[in-house]
Amino acid sequence: MKAGLVDELQLRSASARQGQWGGRLSHHVMELGFAGEDAVAGALALALGLQRIELGQLPRDPAALSKVDVKTAQDKGIFPYAYRENGRTLWLAMADPTDLATVDEVAARSGCRVRVAVAGEKEIAAAVWRNYRNQAPPADASKGGAGFARPDAIELEADPTPIPEAPLSGYTPPHGTPIPTTASGGDAEEIARLRQDLEKTTKVLRGLIDALVGKGLLGAAELRAAIAKLPSR
Repeated sequence: MKAGLVDELQLRSASARQGQWGGRLSHHVMELGFAGEDAVAGALALALGLQRIELGQLPRDPAALSKVDVKTAQDKGIFPYAYRENGRTLWLAMADPTDLATVDEVAARSGCRVRVAVAGEKEIAAAVWRNYRNQAPPADASKGGAGFARPDAIELEADPTPIPEAPLSGYTPPHGTPIPTTASGGDAEEIARLRQDLEKTTKVLRGLIDALVGKGLLGAAELRAAIAKLPSR
């Protein structure tokens, strides 16, 4: 929030989703489309005074890899990338550098002092596949985030009046004034801003609906009935 990546409502939505499905909060912020991986990793590094490491540019360090098994690396969203000071220090890239329990666990198992840097979830997942398995990561290697499993979300019926991506020809938004089909200058900027606000609100609502459905507070039939009652204009 301090970095301006999310607002309070978005953070509450991501937190509710995390409370239901587990996993890291940063993953849910990205899953809901509130911020990208690079932005999240950069903000965490800046806030915590840590280094932002880019794993794709680092050489393989077999000694570091031997200190953390592949399952732990994948489940915890961590990657050991350097073994320094004559084996006294292990450098660990983490998607969630506030996970001190994992830092302590790695330190106890490796017998090393652990130093932490920040990397993105997808970066870490790719590094695990590339360095431990000597394979290119599959397209869905980091789907759901390392250590994060989420049941299938509720499937909603398709919106009968979806918002077109472009152009806005003939679309009339519900509960409001029709958006003009052509615009220039200030009008075009206002339309773009309204579209961004609408997309942001939609993502927040979807996150909240996921949490309500997962907790059993809202059923599919109830949700469809509520949508059906909404006025069409």
